[in-house]
Amino acid sequence: MKEKIYLSPIRELARKLGINRLFRPYGEEHIIEFISKHAIKDDVFWDVGAKVGMYSVLADRVGKIIAFEPEEKCFRQLSSNTSSLPNIRCFNLALGNENKKMKLKVAEGKKGTHTLLYDGKGKFEVVSVRKGDSLKIPKPNIIKIDVEGFEEEVLNGMRKTLKNPDCRIVVIEIHFSLLEMGAPKRIVEFLQSFGFNIKWLGRSHVAAFKAIKKGELEK
Repeated sequence: MKEKIYLSPIRELARKLGINRLFRPYGEEHIIEFISKHAIKDDVFWDVGAKVGMYSVLADRVGKIIAFEPEEKCFRQLSSNTSSLPNIRCFNLALGNENKKMKLKVAEGKKGTHTLLYDGKGKFEVVSVRKGDSLKIPKPNIIKIDVEGFEEEVLNGMRKTLKNPDCRIVVIEIHFSLLEMGAPKRIVEFLQSFGFNIKWLGRSHVAAFKAIKKGELEK
């Protein structure tokens, strides 16, 4: 029954947008289902590390999506994929804990990933990084973060945002292989310090939430 309620409309919209092929390799369906289930129509959703727009399928479930993608090629594809959706704004930016320029390591193969943890090897792009708290745009009710090891920096740059009671849900992909020992535990404790409860949605995705009714997550 849940499949029909939550995933079928999403898959249909993804098919219309031409991005349904993206779900399987990235394994994002359970994250999209969680956000879709708890979203409210007027919510502002920040997609941090948007890549080419997999989460644009939530456009009909929320009031506005603000997508951040620093890598130029992905950003162009993101802009193309979402051009028909009037409630999505795309920014060619990374989020972090300072306003500055950084080197983004660019994946050179189809299966690679881009990361701001540049090790001095391989291809890179110089990208703009901004603190989430510094942006003069609608503040989020829901945030999804997928930033390839830069999770703590993103969170530290949005302390005021996370403190806001209207910010109800944060879903993060935690990249254990890229983070130093102890970082995942720090991430969870950091979110808890802002009043978030924690639920693991899989081995590497954690959902932090507040203002969700007791027992609703078990439905």
